[in-house]
Amino acid sequence: MIETVYMSDAVWVIVPLQDVLGLGSEARINTPGTDRGNWQWMMQPGCLSSELQTWLDRIARKHRRNHLGNCKN
Repeated sequence: MIETVYMSDAVWVIVPLQDVLGLGSEARINTPGTDRGNWQWMMQPGCLSSELQTWLDRIARKHRRNHLGNCKN
């Protein structure tokens, strides 16, 4: 599913780290309709393994998303 997002014609691709890490609902950032407990999740150091980093880099390169694009300061 994540690689399908990278295949999009959209200028930007945003993939939640929770999806990359294969986490479940316990790692939700936001629960719609609630005003408490949102925006609490943080990735712990070391969670993004070198294998995942390599995979993300590979699909970014494969789908030509390994650059900053036309960002203007």
